[in-house]
Formats: sequence, C-alpha cells, structure tokens
Amino acid sequence: MKIIKSIIIVICIILAGVVAVIVINGKQANKPIENNINHSTESKIQDTKVNYEKVKSATSFFTVQSCINKYLSYINANDNESVFKILDEEYLLKNKITKQNVFENIKRYDNGAITFQADKMYMEQIDDDNIKYYVHGIVKNSFIEELSDKIIIDDNFQIIVKLNFENMVYSVMPLENGGMFNERSN
Repeated sequence: MKIIKSIIIVICIILAGVVAVIVINGKQANKPIENNINHSTESKIQDTKVNYEKVKSATSFFTVQSCINKYLSYINANDNESVFKILDEEYLLKNKITKQNVFENIKRYDNGAITFQADKMYMEQIDDDNIKYYVHGIVKNSFIEELSDKIIIDDNFQIIVKLNFENMVYSVMPLENGGMFNERSN
C-alpha cells in the first residue's frame, strides 16, 4: 500500500513539474500568429479566422495528451463526479449536463483499458493565462497487441482542452459529429 502511495506522489510531482514547464514555455514560445492552415495533406481547421498555431512544444503536446488520458480514465472508471468536474463549464451549460446525466451526454468506450494518442494539435492563445488546444487523435485499447486490427477503437477522436496557467487547472470539451477537423485532400 505504501508503494502505491509513493508511486501516486511521484506521478503528481512529475505532473506538477510538467505543468510548470508548460507555463514557462507557454508564455515565452507559444505566441500565436494568424495562420490559415493550408496544407494539402494535413487536416484543416474549419474556422481559419481565429489565431491558431500548430503545437511545436513536446512538453505542451504530451501534457495536453495526458489531460485527455485522465479524462478518458474517469470515463472508463464510471466516475461521473470527476468527469463532470473536468468538463468545461461552457460545454456543461450548452448541453445541460448535470452529475446525474453526464454519461448520457458524452461518448463512452466500453472496451476495457483505453489510451489516447494525439496526432494533430493546434493552440489558440485566449489571453496571458489561458490557452485552448484543439486536438485530434485515436483512442486505443491498451491490452490488445499492437499489430491487431482491433487495437484502434476510435480513429477520429476530437476534443478541446483549455489550460489555465494562473490557477493550474484544465477543462475539456469533447467534440462530436465531425468536430473541428475537416479531412480534405487536394
């Protein structure tokens, strides 16, 4: 039991360090520029009037991916209170979500242990302390052999993660039905 507590404490310390690095990098290196994501083989974000920038910082990329994995772990554990707390307030209000109906309003995966792997991530600087990350990736089954065709559960998972650096908190907004990425090839 002491080993489990020690592991949890170490993970929390590492996560706090990663968030601190993101705060420093986010304020220095991630200044958004007007960007019309215009690559023929890359996903396009439908609204190009907003200041988006492809995430270049590995620290930011993996921290946001970790936030998404935490959200999915709450879903997998049927922890409606934690899922409710992590969902963005705007999303809760728009979809009239309560603690009681949270699982009726979000996509669930009944495939055992799952993990998320981001393949596209863009950011929008809201203000000095807040950044929105627009993320696309795949949800995989953690226990199925890598070469199996059943490993990928969802190959079009899309979500927005909002990070607040002043309060060191984050929230998520799941995206359904096509979300923000529109696959095109010219």
